[in-house]
Amino acid sequence: MNADDTALWNSQRTARKAEEEIQQQPNKIQKWANSWRVKPNATKSQALLINHPHSQDRRLREPPRLTLNNRLISPSNSVRYLGINFTHTCSVGKSFPSDPR
Repeated sequence: MNADDTALWNSQRTARKAEEEIQQQPNKIQKWANSWRVKPNATKSQALLINHPHSQDRRLREPPRLTLNNRLISPSNSVRYLGINFTHTCSVGKSFPSDPR
């Protein structure tokens, strides 16, 4: 993790609403970055949509379309944050050693 790592979180009933709500955050980050003449790198960013395994929302099968600096943030099925791998099903994945000693 670097000092500039950031995670955004939003919980909504539908994927569309979550996408609309969360997109406001990269927009705010971009506005702040522009005022400080900082250029966030969308190619180093990832978007992860975590869903309930029994959800009937068909949009959950589509990757989120979020942008930063007018560039698409890459959708991903898993993201590593603070040393933990998060997956689209909210499983932890292989983040921890099998023998914690």
